[in-house]
Amino acid sequence: MTIRKYRKTATIKAEQFTEEPEQVFKYGMFPSVGNRANEFQYFLPTKEGDMGINSGDWIATGEKGEHWAIKDDIFKQTYELVEDQEMKKEEKAVIPVVKRVKEEKADLDKKINKLKAFLNDDEKLSNIEKHQPSLMRAQLKIMEQYSATLELRIYYLEG
Repeated sequence: MTIRKYRKTATIKAEQFTEEPEQVFKYGMFPSVGNRANEFQYFLPTKEGDMGINSGDWIATGEKGEHWAIKDDIFKQTYELVEDQEMKKEEKAVIPVVKRVKEEKADLDKKINKLKAFLNDDEKLSNIEKHQPSLMRAQLKIMEQYSATLELRIYYLEG
């Protein structure tokens, strides 16, 4: 038998319990003083019976309208805000094209400057194979043309 990992896939609605009277009424909660220390505690009616809930715990609502309580630390480990998750996906997918092209051009221009500096350093050129400087100059020319093309793209993308 192999142990496998599983992920929860159900989407729930949840709000943190603050003991506000509106929340207590909304979820049909009731208070109780049933322990030795006479501590006041609320109970949330659930399908499985009444469930103790403390301030700071979360009230989860399932797809069928059922409610249950979740301790704060467990909730934070188990659930991720859907809007945050969707925003992360959108940010990755909708990074403006002009921004990506500008970043690409900036990276390319740095490489062009490094190559130019190398080609202008006679000492470094004297230490490489004799055909390399002419090939590197051809490479520089192509890189500069590519940079100019990216510049045009940026111009037209920005309107």
